[in-house]
Amino acid sequence: MADEKPRIKILLLHRRTARTDDGKRASVFLLVGEAALATGVLAVDPRELVYAKSKTMLGGARPGQVFAVDAVDAVGSSIFTASARYRQMWPDDDVVTRWRAEDQTAVAALDLEDQADKDRKHDAVLECLAPLRKLYRQLPAPRRAHLLALVVERLVRP
Repeated sequence: MADEKPRIKILLLHRRTARTDDGKRASVFLLVGEAALATGVLAVDPRELVYAKSKTMLGGARPGQVFAVDAVDAVGSSIFTASARYRQMWPDDDVVTRWRAEDQTAVAALDLEDQADKDRKHDAVLECLAPLRKLYRQLPAPRRAHLLALVVERLVRP
């Protein structure tokens, strides 16, 4: 393992839940330093890092939680999720409360989008035909044609 890159410790502040470009839910973290953590003041434009929830142990994080994580570089381009350790809550309670309210709203919106996707994919006709399809598959070939003719006749008969 001589080729293994040295790991450095970075601090990640969970900020919110979002959706990635490929439609997965993700956790959005801010890269923070020790000074920001001590004072509770973020940099003017902190770097946002997005990690898909399915790929990170940090997926259960809540807004305002700060984690110490091993990374390949100081910008967090690649992190080692198994090394993640809860460090502390962000010191500014008012900001954390606002972030949590925003996150709950975002999660509710994502839930509604997911439900709408499921509803769009639901096919009521196919659901009604399920017992008929099961019967069709169980019949021998000559009887299948008879069943289809019977269904069409009953469907178009006034």
